[in-house]
Amino acid sequence: MQKNKTLVEILDEILQYEEQDLDLLVALVEYIRPSGKEIEKGLLPRLDEFILYLKQDPKYRIALSEYIKRVLSKRKISRFLIDADIVYGTDFLHEIRKRLGFKFLPYQPEEGGIEYILNQLFYKTSDGKWIQEIPKEKGDDLIELLEMPDLSSLKPEDLIIKQILFALRVLSHRMIGHAFNTEVMRMVPEYENFDSPFIALQEWVDQYIEDIRKGIISRSSEEESYKHLNVLLRQCYDYVEKAYKNRSKFGISQRIHQHLMTIERMLDRLKEILDFLVLYQETAPPKQRQQTLFDMMQWMVMRHARNRQLGGYVIKSTQLIAQEITQHTGSKGEKYITHDRESFFKMLKTACGGGAVVGVACIIKLLLSKLDVSLFGQAFLYSANYALAFVTIYLLHLTLATKQPAMTAASLAATIKSDLESKNKFIDIIKLSIRAFRSQFIAFVGNVIVAFPVALFLIALLSWYMEDNLAYKKADFLIYELDPIRSPAVFHAAIAGFFLFLSGLIAGQAANRSLYNRIPRRIENHPFLKRFFSPEQLKNLAAYYKRNIGGISSNLWFGVFMGTTGTIGVILGLPIDIRHIAFAAGNFGLSLFGNDFSVSPGILFWSLLGIALIGLLNFIVSFALSLILALQARGVAISRLRNILTGLAKEFFKQPLLFFWPVGLPETAEMKTENTKEK
Repeated sequence: MQKNKTLVEILDEILQYEEQDLDLLVALVEYIRPSGKEIEKGLLPRLDEFILYLKQDPKYRIALSEYIKRVLSKRKISRFLIDADIVYGTDFLHEIRKRLGFKFLPYQPEEGGIEYILNQLFYKTSDGKWIQEIPKEKGDDLIELLEMPDLSSLKPEDLIIKQILFALRVLSHRMIGHAFNTEVMRMVPEYENFDSPFIALQEWVDQYIEDIRKGIISRSSEEESYKHLNVLLRQCYDYVEKAYKNRSKFGISQRIHQHLMTIERMLDRLKEILDFLVLYQETAPPKQRQQTLFDMMQWMVMRHARNRQLGGYVIKSTQLIAQEITQHTGSKGEKYITHDRESFFKMLKTACGGGAVVGVACIIKLLLSKLDVSLFGQAFLYSANYALAFVTIYLLHLTLATKQPAMTAASLAATIKSDLESKNKFIDIIKLSIRAFRSQFIAFVGNVIVAFPVALFLIALLSWYMEDNLAYKKADFLIYELDPIRSPAVFHAAIAGFFLFLSGLIAGQAANRSLYNRIPRRIENHPFLKRFFSPEQLKNLAAYYKRNIGGISSNLWFGVFMGTTGTIGVILGLPIDIRHIAFAAGNFGLSLFGNDFSVSPGILFWSLLGIALIGLLNFIVSFALSLILALQARGVAISRLRNILTGLAKEFFKQPLLFFWPVGLPETAEMKTENTKEK
């Protein structure tokens, strides 16, 4: 087949063609398909030309009509109606691998089905968009010109109607398998003593189909059978909604989410197929207009395009889990945002305590580095040191500054959504962002101003006791690690920011999994523990676990990330490591003592600048990733951030001190008033 044929050349070949291969139809679609710029502008110039040719020359219209009917003759559509863009399995990673594979080696369906034709004609990702742009009136005219039968004129014994009815039956039966999954049923205990709406739906669909086939009822939307079918569909949707609402009580797993998402898609599909079958009255609302054969063709092309999408599937599949994770971190994040002078200085106090723990951890790491152990041993000891420090900070209710962004992002995202719903020009989120930034700043200050002197004092004390400068050999290297120009300190700080974000996810996921697996309840009712503890003690232990498992897991794993990244970099020969602002401040104290406080002003300047940049990258990376996830979980477009950043910039130029210090009593009174209203 030659390329770049004119429309007349293609139509002339169709005029003489008597086979049913797709080559000429492919060439026709290639000619009509608009360019990228035309799609953006919503223009379809060659489609208009094509319709004009059919209207002006009957021989082309008749030949094309006969050719398309030969191509579509006895094509099966039921499988496509049932399966297109619906994932029936619950293995998320398997579906990801499959769709990735289709990106490089497109899926080729069997030649007997409609999907094979769609795959050959509409293989570009943009095809769904421009097909959808074709006006209904123009599409219906095209179907009429080609003398294709309309859906409303078809009888129950016609092939298309038979396959639609078969698809309805299969979908109603398949739904039951997902709805009666043990884990799904556990999410809706409210339905344990009632008949499942899915059984009622399946039985009624079977009856509805048989009545249509036997001519007992028509396909009219005014039939009582159809109205009752819609009532049952609504009950099934309510079942799914109830299961999602109950996740705050029982937690939720990715597998359950996949089951519920599949049920929801099958309900949507059943409703869409019904719209192709049912005949609406002329007085029906505009939303319930009569579906035509062209509507079905548009729908098929759109579903075929979505069937290959990877990004949309990932977002839909992970959105609920992301929302559940950020909900748990967000509930903990409120305490990291100060609202008045009292909480601001309390944050400073707890951050100073956290800095003291970090100073001790810096000394322990220096001593561990002197041990002659394997790379694995080094990674294990460093990880244990970091993890112990972070968990201690958490359990003593102290503050580690860089742990804040991952926790506060969920609160910010929730406020953004609230602002969008109330249309108040992001006033609330701008106020909250200023408070969050101010809180983060004072936490940085508290960590740094204490980690530095504590590390310095302890190394001096130990060196005096050991009669040796313990930091001498490491001093130059510690100085080098802080240099933002000569060393990859900034890059390593960004890596730390990523792991801070990841540890925030771990906190949310640990809390969600604890709830889903009913761990607190299992602890409270453990038969072995009951032999040693009273019911009240077990209840307190279960409550303590529920309250702290997320925070302990998060800090434990962040310690592991901190301790192993550098070792993994050595093993792989990659320049990767982690830099954290509080430890950078402590290490700076060690380097000063190791050099007997004899450093040039230039080194002093670059070291202090390096510490500041490390803190900035820790914050920016962890906060940005956490906020993006939180926005995705709540279905808020990331583009909304532009308006918020503009508003923050204006506020900064008006009152820059407000971003660093709780200036002015009016603000404090205002915040207290707001908090009272919230309560």
